[in-house]
Amino acid sequence: MSLEEAELEYRSDGDDAWYSVTVVLEDNGDVLRVKYCGFSEEHDKVYRGSELKSKSELRQLMDRFRPLSAQLQDSDCTNLSLGDVVCASFSFLHDDVRFYDAVLDGVENREHALKQGGEECLCTFVLEWIHGPNAGNLTYTTIENICRVRSTAQTDPKLDSFLKRAAERFVITPDPVPVSKRDDTPNIKHKRSFLQRINHDTRRAKRSTVGKIGSSEGGAMERWWALPFALPYGSCTVEFCL
Repeated sequence: MSLEEAELEYRSDGDDAWYSVTVVLEDNGDVLRVKYCGFSEEHDKVYRGSELKSKSELRQLMDRFRPLSAQLQDSDCTNLSLGDVVCASFSFLHDDVRFYDAVLDGVENREHALKQGGEECLCTFVLEWIHGPNAGNLTYTTIENICRVRSTAQTDPKLDSFLKRAAERFVITPDPVPVSKRDDTPNIKHKRSFLQRINHDTRRAKRSTVGKIGSSEGGAMERWWALPFALPYGSCTVEFCL
């Protein structure tokens, strides 16, 4: 599969690097196959919804996908701000270049040069790496090695469909509902209806705080994710704070 066919970026759990990928649904949407662009099928990564056992696992999987990052142009250097999270290339060998997230820690501004009718950025950028072999270290680079991370609000419908189906498998443990004292029947703890549980989780989720885009190694930021459910008398949306 060629790079031109890429739909998303995926952070591999093997080396923490970001790769251009496309996703394919299999087994009626219960299986998600991640296909690396530029690699053979033997490198495909397969996720099964039945193997995701908790919201935490679902959140971790969600955070491994995002829209394709945009290569910065020479004229874009003034649009960067200290603290921005970028995706930058790191060379292990001449033919082994991988991309990792980093925070822009500093900029050494230099006057741009004119080259073939356009401008050439000569600035130097200081990056603090978030992932990869240099995680926590500072290095210097130039603009051609930096990509802008795009908002995760842009999603892929196939990925969304798989995540929704996987989330529907989760069992919501209800709180006990006391029986009225006037009831002469035994004091049995009743389970709440599906709609009551949805409303309870939605109210609880709205009290949480939305996190920033991006995450550091060893943890993940919170984000909203809404799941539509069809009911016999209409539809509603379940909001998970993952």
